[in-house]
Amino acid sequence: MLDCRLAGHHLRLNAEAAAALLGDATRVLLAPRAEDGAILLAPATERHLLRFNPAHCEALVKLRNAHGDRAIALHELFADHGVSAEGPMTIETDESLGLVILHPTAREGA
Repeated sequence: MLDCRLAGHHLRLNAEAAAALLGDATRVLLAPRAEDGAILLAPATERHLLRFNPAHCEALVKLRNAHGDRAIALHELFADHGVSAEGPMTIETDESLGLVILHPTAREGA
């Protein structure tokens, strides 16, 4: 099961999600999408994909544990663009563009 969530200013991906979405990437590009609060993510090798979005930033993909879970620090995205979601993310991919689109999952009662 692909598990991707925001926690403590970090994007956390389980090993299965990291392999499926990032492959062997050690750096990623991130950009906020203002109209729906989504986060766009692409391996840094796809630099041309986010050039249209001047708000993008680059971040390292860090190994969290021996199982292969990964974490990406989002401090810059939070500070500069007011991204403030916490919790699970809905994952969408646009394979034609090589993008991962992460949507904050609405919490019940919110």
